Amino acid sequence: MSMSDDEFLESLRQDFVTESQDLLENAESHLLDMEKDKNPQHLIEVNRSLHSLKGSARAVGYTDYADLVHNLESNISASPLKQKDMTAFMSTSLRCIDMLRQLTEFHANKDSAGVNSQVTALRDLLATYAK
Repeated sequence: MSMSDDEFLESLRQDFVTESQDLLENAESHLLDMEKDKNPQHLIEVNRSLHSLKGSARAVGYTDYADLVHNLESNISASPLKQKDMTAFMSTSLRCIDMLRQLTEFHANKDSAGVNSQVTALRDLLATYAK
């Protein structure tokens, strides 16, 4: 018995939930390590995780999610070690990761109102990077 396209997509989306948890955990861990030792290698690992997450989100049709991750990835790549306020950078980055976790759960639960609300909140938070 073969899967229908819808069943296959649903299976991929379930895998995405598991994978996203691992990738977000890795990104968070490297951000926290960078906060301790200021080693820029941690940012490379953060962006590697975010890049994988972005591709996975796009592959399962979560384009808003992928766009938000791309925005976060771009902002983290903007060399935060040169920023005057590292505390604000860390706080915003970690908050974005927490919000992506919540967005993943909204997608997993097929909560479209939650998804829409979280996407708006994340866009607003990511806009603070530009300021």
